[in-house]
Amino acid sequence: MNNELVQAINKWREVPVGCSGRENLDETDMFWQLVFAREPKLRFPSGKLVFRIHRGGYEEPRLEDFSDWRERGAPSQYDLFNNFHKEWENTKDPSKIRFDNHWVSFTKNPKHFLDSYYEVKGLRGLAIVLSTSKAVDISSIHVWGNVQDEQEVVAPLDKAQVVEILPFAKFKEQYCKSKSEE
Repeated sequence: MNNELVQAINKWREVPVGCSGRENLDETDMFWQLVFAREPKLRFPSGKLVFRIHRGGYEEPRLEDFSDWRERGAPSQYDLFNNFHKEWENTKDPSKIRFDNHWVSFTKNPKHFLDSYYEVKGLRGLAIVLSTSKAVDISSIHVWGNVQDEQEVVAPLDKAQVVEILPFAKFKEQYCKSKSEE
């Protein structure tokens, strides 16, 4: 594997966890399709599970939490509350997940999401369990810089590959048991 490819993969890893998206989707999709086609050693075994976590797990917003609506530039306390409440509801609704087949990050180790790093980022919402037929395992590539080792696998977010979508607590219960609990 050439150094240019390793640098491109590490650049991908620098994208902050929990960000809302990329601007260059077509370009990065093409990149991962080429890596999958040209680097068979990086292919993740077809049919194995990968995991992705979304924002959520927050307490339900209350109207009285938004008495500072003027400072936030909102038209009213009620409008600000409604916006936050709608966002909170959306984090609990699997139908709001955009299954657009763009290549995104997953992990091959579900226990990885138990790390407090993900809690701080607000990633305690819905967990996607996917059985992928096309994925690139970049976990074996040396991580440089201040980047969390996420046991990362990159794959298209394809609704046809979904095994299940679970709230974080249920995901943790089903997929993150220690060996002694099994």
